[in-house]
Amino acid sequence: MRICLECADGGHLDEMMALEDAFLGHELCFVTFDTRTTAFLRTKGITRFVPNFKGVIDPTGMPSLFRNVYTVLYLARNVLRCFFILRNDKPEVVISTGGPVTIPLFFLTKIFRIKSIYIESITRVHGLSGTGRIVCSLADIFLVQWQTLLVQCRHAEYWGKVI
Repeated sequence: MRICLECADGGHLDEMMALEDAFLGHELCFVTFDTRTTAFLRTKGITRFVPNFKGVIDPTGMPSLFRNVYTVLYLARNVLRCFFILRNDKPEVVISTGGPVTIPLFFLTKIFRIKSIYIESITRVHGLSGTGRIVCSLADIFLVQWQTLLVQCRHAEYWGKVI
């Protein structure tokens, strides 16, 4: 099976790598940021890098209008990038542990009719992440790792501690 694994660097990447044994024997495509901590992914499968929101410009100091325009342009760029990744790599399923690219990627999985699985971070005990709140209605399977979160998304499933 061809599986696309999407995550940001840092903790999201650590959680994805904790699931590594589940993907043995499958063809993998990673979608993440190009950082020192993600460089090793090139040895594990096809690796597609997307631009990091703060990679070129840090928008936090900008006036709100410019910050909003920058955010829209960033999202548009990543939608296009994710479109080409899905079109060219043709995964059968996309699995994500979160990060800024999850939203455009999961939106496009609906268009391409690709199955998607989102695994909310184990650190999210009392509330869903910002990405999780948006993706819960897009994901085919939305997993939470605390039963208390089941009430926050009607599509959420609890399979125990996945990570």
